[in-house]
Amino acid sequence: MDGKPAGAGERLPNERAILGGATVLLSVLPVGLLVAPSPLAALVLRHGLASGIWTAVLSGAVASFLTQSPLILAQVLLALALGIALGQALRESLGLRRTLVLGSLVVFFTTWLLMYFFEQLTGVSMIDVVATFWQEALKSVAGSDSMAQEALLEAQIAAMRATLPASLLMGSAALTVLDFWLTRWLVQRLPGGEGEEAGAVPALPPFARWRFPRWVAGVYVLGRVVELLAGRLLDGWLQIGLVNVTLMLGFLITIQGFAVGWHYLERFKIAKGLRLLLAGGFYLFLQPIATLLFLLAGLLDAWLDLRKLRKVAEPVA
Repeated sequence: MDGKPAGAGERLPNERAILGGATVLLSVLPVGLLVAPSPLAALVLRHGLASGIWTAVLSGAVASFLTQSPLILAQVLLALALGIALGQALRESLGLRRTLVLGSLVVFFTTWLLMYFFEQLTGVSMIDVVATFWQEALKSVAGSDSMAQEALLEAQIAAMRATLPASLLMGSAALTVLDFWLTRWLVQRLPGGEGEEAGAVPALPPFARWRFPRWVAGVYVLGRVVELLAGRLLDGWLQIGLVNVTLMLGFLITIQGFAVGWHYLERFKIAKGLRLLLAGGFYLFLQPIATLLFLLAGLLDAWLDLRKLRKVAEPVA
């Protein structure tokens, strides 16, 4: 099955070389590596798993040769694992939800592996590197070296360490959604991509209709209640686990609340550019208040169905 292209539509001349070359080029760019899985996923979807694996190996070899660093080889290979996972999941027609879950788990575990390789090669934990960076940044913002500021910084760094699993999982999900959307966009613009293969890459639901199962809100509220009433009584690992779970669920509910606001902006016929400007300005300049309002809107929508979407049989996100 992997030896045949998906579908029998028209193909761009030298399409494998073009998609492979785009993957290699993006892989040698620091920011480009974040979106390099997209052309690789399109390559796997249209030309098979073997083509994707060889392209990933070539990308890692080129990036490692240019930087003279074995760590870069590992970084590129682990980052491109998302493209291979997405492309093969689409070939197997796993569906939107399972494809996104699979991609998120792949990014999560490959990130942990990259952190392990980094520590083995350098003798320094990547967590310590990030913590030091943020510590210096927070010091520069605080503009003071007083003991009170030092204590605050240490508390913030400790909180960052404790919530690392949730942060990685949320980042993994966000990166997977981005690369999945880019993959669909790319496939639709390739010859034959508007035919049979358009259905091979299911569309993400409109953001205004994003919602999550009700149990997400219920477990979040329960976790917050337990955290407030008995958080100090829990063992260290149980407490950290509870904090990470409530953080991840709160993130999902906040996204749902943002989708509620987006729904009403659409309903009032606000132009998309102005919607983006309003949403971005509201969040940037009123971030703590905006986050709280989005969270509350998400909780209310979970139980009161503010957008009247309950007629849909399954949650769209």
